[in-house]
Amino acid sequence: MKNLFSRIPPTGNAIALKRSKEQPNIPASRLFWVQSGTAALAAGLNIAKQHHKSTSPEVILPAYCCPDLLSAILFNNMKPVLVDLEPNTPYMDIECLKASLSENTAAIIAVNFLGIPERLNLIKSTAANYETLLIEDSAQWFPESLEAFSQHQGDIVIYSFGKGKPICLMGGGALAVLNTELSSLQPEMINAESPNTMKLMAKYFAYNAIISKPFYWLLEIAPFIQLGETNYKPLESILEKNAQHMAYLVENIAQYQQRGSDKQDQWQTALSEYTDISVSLPSSCQTYSDQRLLRFPILLMQSHDKSQFIEEARDLGLGASGLYPDILPNIHNVPAHLFTNNNFPAAKDFAARLVTLPTHEGLTSHHIESTKTLIGNLASV
Repeated sequence: MKNLFSRIPPTGNAIALKRSKEQPNIPASRLFWVQSGTAALAAGLNIAKQHHKSTSPEVILPAYCCPDLLSAILFNNMKPVLVDLEPNTPYMDIECLKASLSENTAAIIAVNFLGIPERLNLIKSTAANYETLLIEDSAQWFPESLEAFSQHQGDIVIYSFGKGKPICLMGGGALAVLNTELSSLQPEMINAESPNTMKLMAKYFAYNAIISKPFYWLLEIAPFIQLGETNYKPLESILEKNAQHMAYLVENIAQYQQRGSDKQDQWQTALSEYTDISVSLPSSCQTYSDQRLLRFPILLMQSHDKSQFIEEARDLGLGASGLYPDILPNIHNVPAHLFTNNNFPAAKDFAARLVTLPTHEGLTSHHIESTKTLIGNLASV
């Protein structure tokens, strides 16, 4: 393993260890705290199910996405309806979306992709004639300031504070209900036990140590840990937590919002000379306007370049990742009977060419220059 002590993960800033009794300032008509982002989405879908009152509720979502979205849908006994992507973007194809809408559509999940928002107003206008709710899955983006919360356009917004998220507390999620017409609806949840403060602190210390450059290699070689694997796992319950569970959230939000976006700016500059080899998604997506990126996403021009690039970048410990390996029906453990149509060519192509690059505080000029070299080498192959 090359450069053993400079290896970095795809995501991961250190967790601030200061507790606070203050409430996080997250604007919402109603705010619910649960054990994970998946549980928050499940709670939001439960509200959509109550609101729609269909006997056969359906949920529209992109064909390329995290399988946790499927877990939240199936937890509510709702039917997932996949739509293809617009070519070379993380956006849902609007024509496919139109064709998928029906009287049973209880919700549309619009994914904020690593900090690149969906075309929320366009989706809302497309579904205007249907009694459907727009749910923003914001697990991969958290507003950079109090003013940035105004970018949300959905009826419901989901935040995640799990591992690898913009604000990492190794667990926890929030369901923000923005549509005041939904304020009387209560998601079905179970009360959670209070956490053990000492155990939680020890967990945070261990996490901060393991993501640091001197020790991350240990995590990579541990035979019992599969890093970066994407699997479908059923959601078993929604556990309601109170704000006391989120005692570290206020300080970590402050740390996140003060951090700045210099790392993603460095990538933008560094990759500007490789436009014949890769496409910068932030530059090519119309909804992106300098939002904070969880990872810097690019599309390689050739799908066969991805496996070579990822393998070499992993060998060098550069933190590059392919994110989800395939469209949702082909993810490991996804029930085979769910989807009769696996024909989503744009999403399939997107999965085959997508590479994400780290934007966290562990990134250095060494990682950027080494990544540039690998990308440059693709042109000569």
